Amino acid sequence: MTEMKDPLTKQPGDAAKGKGVFANRKLGNCLACHKLEAMKEQSFHGEVGPPLDGVASRYSVAELRLRVVDPKALNPDTI
Repeated sequence: MTEMKDPLTKQPGDAAKGKGVFANRKLGNCLACHKLEAMKEQSFHGEVGPPLDGVASRYSVAELRLRVVDPKALNPDTI
């Protein structure tokens, strides 16, 4: 599987809420591994995973959904 076409819920996406999850170390903790220039005000960007700048131009919504929901489906070694 390389993508997840259907959303997990019927709720529309919420970019502001997603940004909060991305930055919150108790929720998404994405900054622990990834750097994102748009959030440079946040401290302690990680260097383990690739930078996420421009990720929306490299992957479809369905591909991004799978990477967020089940990252090990594409990279079994991810943490």
